[in-house]
Amino acid sequence: MTEMSINTAPPHRVGRRGTCGDRWGGGSALRQQGRTNRRRVGSAWVGVVALLLAATVVPAQTTAISADLAGPLRDIALAHASGTVAPASAMQVATGEGGRIRVEVLFRAGAAAGLLTSLGANVELVSGNRAQALVPVGMLNVVASLAEVAQVRLPSRWYSFQAPVSEGVQLTGATAFHANGVTGSGVRVAVIDAGFGGTTHGDAVTQLVLGMAPGADITQFTATTTLEVEQAITQVRDGGYDVAVMSMGVFDGPFDGTHSTSQKVNAARTAGVFWVNAAGNHAQRHYEGDWRDSNGDRYHEWAAGDSQMGLNLTAGQFEAYLSWYQTAGTTTNRDYDLVLEDTSGTQIASSNVTQNGDDPPAERLLAYVPADGVYNLRIRAMSPVSIPLNDRFQLFIPNVNVEGTLQVTERSLAIPAEASGSFTVGATRGSLLTPEGLDVRPIDGIEAFSSRGPSLSGLLKPDLCAPNVVTTTIATYNPFVGTSAAAPHVAGAAALLLGEDAARTPAALANSLRTLAVKDMLARDGSGNPIPDNTYGYGRLRVRVGTDSTAPQTSISFPRNGQTITVAIPTLVASITDVGSGVDPDTIVVRLDGTAVTGWQFNQQTGGLTYTVPAALTRTAHSFTVDASDYDGNAAATATSNFRIASPTIEAGLHMISLPYAGLINDDPSQIFGIPYTDLQLVRWVPEDTREAKYHFYPDDYASFNPPDAQGSNPVVSDPPAGLGYFLRLPQMSTLSVGTLGTLNDRETYRIRLVYGTDAPRGWNMIGNPFEGLLDWGTVVFEANGSRYDLREAMDEKVRITEGVIFDFISTTTGGYYQFSADPAQDVMEFMRGYWVHVLQDADLIIYNPSVSAVASVQSTPAAALSRAASDGWSLQLSAQCGDYLDPVNYIGVHPQGTDGYDTGLDLAEPPALSSGLSLYMPQRNWGSKSGHYVRDVRSALGGLQTWDVEVSSSLSGAPVRLSWDGINETVPADVNLVLWDVDADRRVYMRTSTSYAYTTGEGQQTRHFRIIASTDGAGALAVGGVNVAQTGDGTVAISYSVTRSAKVSADIRNIAGYPIARLGDGEAVGGVTQTLTWNGRNTSGVRVPNGRYLVRLTAQTAEGQTVQAISVFDKTR
Repeated sequence: MTEMSINTAPPHRVGRRGTCGDRWGGGSALRQQGRTNRRRVGSAWVGVVALLLAATVVPAQTTAISADLAGPLRDIALAHASGTVAPASAMQVATGEGGRIRVEVLFRAGAAAGLLTSLGANVELVSGNRAQALVPVGMLNVVASLAEVAQVRLPSRWYSFQAPVSEGVQLTGATAFHANGVTGSGVRVAVIDAGFGGTTHGDAVTQLVLGMAPGADITQFTATTTLEVEQAITQVRDGGYDVAVMSMGVFDGPFDGTHSTSQKVNAARTAGVFWVNAAGNHAQRHYEGDWRDSNGDRYHEWAAGDSQMGLNLTAGQFEAYLSWYQTAGTTTNRDYDLVLEDTSGTQIASSNVTQNGDDPPAERLLAYVPADGVYNLRIRAMSPVSIPLNDRFQLFIPNVNVEGTLQVTERSLAIPAEASGSFTVGATRGSLLTPEGLDVRPIDGIEAFSSRGPSLSGLLKPDLCAPNVVTTTIATYNPFVGTSAAAPHVAGAAALLLGEDAARTPAALANSLRTLAVKDMLARDGSGNPIPDNTYGYGRLRVRVGTDSTAPQTSISFPRNGQTITVAIPTLVASITDVGSGVDPDTIVVRLDGTAVTGWQFNQQTGGLTYTVPAALTRTAHSFTVDASDYDGNAAATATSNFRIASPTIEAGLHMISLPYAGLINDDPSQIFGIPYTDLQLVRWVPEDTREAKYHFYPDDYASFNPPDAQGSNPVVSDPPAGLGYFLRLPQMSTLSVGTLGTLNDRETYRIRLVYGTDAPRGWNMIGNPFEGLLDWGTVVFEANGSRYDLREAMDEKVRITEGVIFDFISTTTGGYYQFSADPAQDVMEFMRGYWVHVLQDADLIIYNPSVSAVASVQSTPAAALSRAASDGWSLQLSAQCGDYLDPVNYIGVHPQGTDGYDTGLDLAEPPALSSGLSLYMPQRNWGSKSGHYVRDVRSALGGLQTWDVEVSSSLSGAPVRLSWDGINETVPADVNLVLWDVDADRRVYMRTSTSYAYTTGEGQQTRHFRIIASTDGAGALAVGGVNVAQTGDGTVAISYSVTRSAKVSADIRNIAGYPIARLGDGEAVGGVTQTLTWNGRNTSGVRVPNGRYLVRLTAQTAEGQTVQAISVFDKTR
């Protein structure tokens, strides 16, 4: 297809004043696209010029014609093979040029275009296993006989939907848009039709689009066959078009949305094209029914005992389409023919398509009727009697009404009007005009011919109806009748809505058009069906300036879809918001387990909706749904949460927990955990305690679930134990018994008092997530001295409320360790988990309920070192392990904002330890009130030397401990040299060439002391330099070099391929002193080696393991 630009100036463009329906002005651009390699004359279907018309009877002969040659092509090929003239009924329906017939070749696999070309065919289009080609008449049978070919048929004809026999601009409200300056300017609209030229059906469609949206940018695409239509759809999809309209359709099936053209339309819709398609004018031209043959004569009975469908036909072309995809699938061996006979029983034509197992279940009858009169249409079974027949038929007769009693208006949609991606349009009366052949109908009355739904896949169709019987300036189409006239009204309306708001999506356009439609026409129709239905769809097209096309947004925040909760009487939380006309509370429907419930509360200002279940739910699966619309009728998508209620469980071992329940009926831990309290440990840290060890062990009241500091006038929490953290050690897995209590999920906020305290260690608080769900720690607020601060502000050096980090306890078989997120604002608090938080002054922590405040949760960033956002900063993770004991989350590093003292937000102290099995930390004993054990110690990035004291404390006797620092080469710049010094053993390890260091503990509780030294000034770096190789007169090779530090040096000689020749031994080299080695020119076996090029490799290693190499190339000449 090629594009032809049409000058918008006269005479191609008409800009006269008059009826809106015939305006072409408004600054629109009109372009045409179409084939240039052939020309359609008059009707799109023209006989082959080179072939002659003749009588309808072909003499019998013995030429073998392939059963895969379908319909009239069989008669044409037979006539050519026998040297006779083809029947007129065949030649009138074939198109072509230059002695060739235009056909569609269906291959069993991919389309073999080259094979067709080799037989003299001109291949025009290829798609999947189909090819459209001009095939020489003499090659038709040859092509059909190829093993690769399943069927050769005439291309399916695409019909424009003019009824058998604009006022719509004002009727639909488009004039209000024009009055407000909205004309669809900048909106790209594609019109796909069988032809254009100023007087055609396509021109009438275009004129109606421009009447609705005179500023739209129109492009016309010419297409008359399936492959051409699909090529046009692809060009529209990929060409950046906003709206497309096609007032054409095809009837070859299948009609369930799987037709290749329907799939192309779906793809265009997915790509952002609002696809508008006429429904078709075939409500009276469609039949649907099951095969029946009560007398066994192999003819289908349309009604009991009647195998003839009487049709009043005029002389000329007649077409009918039969398919049975519903029962046969995509290919079949159940074979039928459509047969047209006169009243005497003489056959006029037969469809002649053979279904032999690899053919589609479809027949197309193309006939030339010799004279006006009554004719009978029949379905004849062609399959062997042994094949049972039980098919359901879809029959379309495009240009003639089906016999009245046999008309089936349901499912009378043409393809691709049944596609899910098509916005399908039926026809209602749009004026008081009454053209010949149409009955009198009121405005908005549904046209009898307008195709109805549903689609075979069950979709409601049409989507909308729009006016037809409207005025155009195209004489042949004045008035313009049919769904062909209705569809461009909708396409133009969509262009107006996009011109008003270019951000509208195809889904938003569809929603607006359906919502705004006039819906009161059913009183005139008398069907009694509620709108929407499969006659009118959602009503008759109407648009309004300033339309709120945005549906409300609904969501359920508690319980989330897929969540398991623990409380049997939950408060369910949802949100309904609308940016337009507002949520209409009368439209809200809340369902629990499919049953509408009352008693829910909706806050119209915030959009929050809550529903507290009145009685305990079973501990199994449940569903919660919310529906609502706004005041403009835009319906929100249903919000759904499928959730489960189950008893909470905790695994055996040591955990840091928090119970998000308020006012426990029984707060006895042994009753809650189902384990005698003598067999469990429940521990809580009380920051107001004046002792150094502030842990309290149950049955101490401060370790209970209703502690004294959570009571009175200034409690740490208002609803204990919610918000409090505890250590819990269980000997076995426990299923909690918390009764049918409610949670705090209907609360918007929850407050926890954080205490700095008066005695070291100060500022540590055990807290917990008070809600049943994932909590975004970055949304919390701190309140101190009468002011509120978000997390980032509270971490600021000038505010100094907290370092912001929450420490999570990771349980292991031997106890556990703490971890934390590199960026506190990205951390989360999980359900039933406890956490440590440190404060630098007394403050209140305000936690916002994500279920009520609709704050989005984020996924936790894995524990990591300080971010290297600054190019001159780095960090290194240190880990200690002894058997199953592990402490892996500790960091040293430098940062541009770091100092050698305490830095808020950079340096992190370690939470108080509950046990002393194994712990790695950086001790700071000279930081005043900030002294303690640190898990992150960040220093200044300035200067060439930094040192960190590191200690490993353990109560394990005679046990192997390993320190490791994986990832050093990924996180620490290459110019930083790191050395680990075991102070107690006076051993050093160069950390670049080692990944760990091991030692064995002594007896009892002890601490091992280390120091890590980082240098960047080169003072501690080992290097080999000054390498020089010279050969003496007797052939000896002298090798001189120096090292920057004292090191052990070895040298070896290799050939140029790297193969070892000789080793010169190991020696101690003093830093800064030139050293000399000699080689006698012999290999390790004492044999003199030949002259040539060799390598010397020097390897130096310091006592702590720092290793470097130097290689030099030399020539041996003696």
